[in-house]
Amino acid sequence: MEARSAFATAIENQLRQAGKDTRVQLDGDQRDVLRIDWQKVSRRDLHAFFNSATANDQAELLGLRTIVVSSGAQRWDYNVARQSLVWSPSQQ
Repeated sequence: MEARSAFATAIENQLRQAGKDTRVQLDGDQRDVLRIDWQKVSRRDLHAFFNSATANDQAELLGLRTIVVSSGAQRWDYNVARQSLVWSPSQQ
């Protein structure tokens, strides 16, 4: 759990240092969902993030099941084990 929390904090710091307006937190009963609120996320940002070792290798090693990125109007659910991304309108 502590490793996942440190990972979430590191991701948020990394994205903010790159000038991205984000908030990152763990969610779910097992804290195995990484939730990223990312205003003004672009396709390029999503592609780079989900194709990085961070989203794939590190998330899987830490036991994260899903990474959810939401921009307010849109939402992307990434299944870490299958490396599968699904888009949907946001439920907010």
